[in-house]
Amino acid sequence: MRDRIGGIRGAVSSRHETSKLSALDGRCRSGVAIAGSRPAETSVAILTPSNSQWQPRTFRDALSELGYREGVNLSLEVISAENQLDRLPKLAVELVASAPDVIVAG
Repeated sequence: MRDRIGGIRGAVSSRHETSKLSALDGRCRSGVAIAGSRPAETSVAILTPSNSQWQPRTFRDALSELGYREGVNLSLEVISAENQLDRLPKLAVELVASAPDVIVAG
């Protein structure tokens, strides 16, 4: 899935999430949304050790190519440990508890 979303540093958290993102891509390409209805919003959470490692433009551009637009059918949440790596485990637990559709960590 990494190559598909522009070689972004990070990984999808599990095989299930990879399948879900692939399914979302298929739904977007097939135009499953009912005419005149607002597509369901997909929530994506990104966990990163520091903001400097997060490349928002690359990620958003790649998702845009798949038909996802923030505020339309996509919600992005970036959580940074702010270079305090000891914070990552607690942030990861909180992130999983928030139950986003897709988790990207890197």
